[in-house]
Amino acid sequence: MLNFLCNFCHLFTLFGEKVCIFVNIVNYLHIRKALLKENSPSCGINFVYDGTFSNKLVAKSGITAQALKELGLELFNETQIQELINVKKKNN
Repeated sequence: MLNFLCNFCHLFTLFGEKVCIFVNIVNYLHIRKALLKENSPSCGINFVYDGTFSNKLVAKSGITAQALKELGLELFNETQIQELINVKKKNN
């Protein structure tokens, strides 16, 4: 896993390096679920803004969401908070 993370870091610019640090922390702490902001260029799980500031969405994951998916995390967005709570209750 560490080799994957190190290789992953080299694919990105300065912003990507910060994502890499975040991913390493997530991995170190054994985090398995994440609540992310949909449509964010970084955290969008299903959609991100296209970067033109025209409010157009593109069907893809943001850089942080993609990295967390690669680690196998279960991702939720702000419309799925109750679902996340239910999953957490079920696992306790």
